[in-house]
Amino acid sequence: MAKFGHSEIKRWYPSELNFHPEVQKLMTLQDKVTIFDSTLREGEETPGLVMTIKDKVQIAQRLAELGVENVEIGYPGYIADHAETVRALRERCLPLKLGALIRIWSPTFKQEIDECIRLGVDIIEICGGASDHQLKIRNMSRGHFMDRMLEATEFAKKSGKIVDFYPYDSVRTDLNFMKCIIRYGVEAGADQIHISDTLGNTIPIATRYFVQELKKIVSVPIQYHCHNDFGTAVANTCAAVEGGAKIIDLVINGLGDRAGNANFQETVMALTCLYGVDTGIRLEKLYEVCKFVEKITKFQMEDNKPIVGKFCFVHESDIHVQALLSGHWSAFEPFLPEVVGQKRTNYFGSTTSRESITLKAQNMGIQLTGDGVEMIMIKIKKEIENKGYALEEEVAEFIKNAT
Repeated sequence: MAKFGHSEIKRWYPSELNFHPEVQKLMTLQDKVTIFDSTLREGEETPGLVMTIKDKVQIAQRLAELGVENVEIGYPGYIADHAETVRALRERCLPLKLGALIRIWSPTFKQEIDECIRLGVDIIEICGGASDHQLKIRNMSRGHFMDRMLEATEFAKKSGKIVDFYPYDSVRTDLNFMKCIIRYGVEAGADQIHISDTLGNTIPIATRYFVQELKKIVSVPIQYHCHNDFGTAVANTCAAVEGGAKIIDLVINGLGDRAGNANFQETVMALTCLYGVDTGIRLEKLYEVCKFVEKITKFQMEDNKPIVGKFCFVHESDIHVQALLSGHWSAFEPFLPEVVGQKRTNYFGSTTSRESITLKAQNMGIQLTGDGVEMIMIKIKKEIENKGYALEEEVAEFIKNAT
């Protein structure tokens, strides 16, 4: 597989081990993976988070600009606000395919499918908990579950829409039963198989194995959905892609119920830079869109959040600052900040050396005397006492004033 964005563009430098033949042969990577964004559905299920229809439309518009093709709305056949969201999005003619969930245990599932079709939904997701843990909640036998899934699939298939066969809590479902489920699902007309780690409790190597096993049974695309209960949702989603998953569910800023879902920006950047897989996402818009969702949802990201966090490209360690001032950014940055729409900031902190000050001055075309460097060191220490660091711009002013 080509090192997408690496060998020619020089905007990131992943480990060559990622592309070692012995590593590559363990995986079944697709050249292109499609993102199925679930921010409007799973994101809204974040405890205490409320999105208005206007909020959802604004987020959807930015997702379209970001390059997202598929967006999950929720339950428009059952929840009135979700139906209104579909109508609002259709009025704006955004280039998005809209997905809707259909619960097989609902006595009105056929009416819900019809309503979704009437609204203009593109993807009908036929969902039901397949594991014994889930079946107990509904007092369903495996046979009853299978019958309802297939009945709903066959009914939805008549519409001509994309039918997504979604037996969730998939990784805790007996593997032989899961293989049986998806084989019959495809025979009933499913266009893609949607599997999930509903509690995020599978290790990445098991996820890869699981997807590879299912691909032996069906030839339709496999879609993967993961929660972050153990902090492994991004790793598991990447592992699903290693196994051959062609569609992945992501949520901007990792929002979602409990510990959230696979983080959109982290997964996209990992697949792009570390695997060489094309996601079709406009990387330079990631920061802008993630900050917009942060503002709308009022759920603030940690400062050290990967990819779009405040501190991602803030450098304070003296050896780091020296490398960056020397133009050797790849020594301490995995990718250029401009790739995701970020900017670099250098702090002169407690480890700042005289070499760093001299180097900064040289970049400004200024040659400092020993006394000048000492004077600047004193000023930097005062800033450190006041706020913990001195900004690069402040140091530049100190240098100008020292000449």
